Amino acid sequence: MLNEKIKYLRLQDGLSQQELADALGVQKSTISNWENDHSVPSYEKLKEIAKYFSVSLDYLLDFDYDDKELEEFKALVRNVDKVKLEQALKIVQMLETDNKK
Repeated sequence: MLNEKIKYLRLQDGLSQQELADALGVQKSTISNWENDHSVPSYEKLKEIAKYFSVSLDYLLDFDYDDKELEEFKALVRNVDKVKLEQALKIVQMLETDNKK
């Protein structure tokens, strides 16, 4: 569910509702409403959320990656200086191939 994804991503990044609200230019109550499934973000806000957390719209809407794959990818991105670029590209290609199946 979208509401659970937003909360999960926020908590994974150690953000309060107010911090996420400030980053997205909305009120704290808006974040609360999204997380409690009282309302949903507009398409434009969905794009901002995806960009902010470096995830795809597909992920937010449950069309692709599961949480484990997302965490592995985020860890890879955080540690890209420790991984050869070629290895990172192979991992991304592998995830994309798995997603198309």
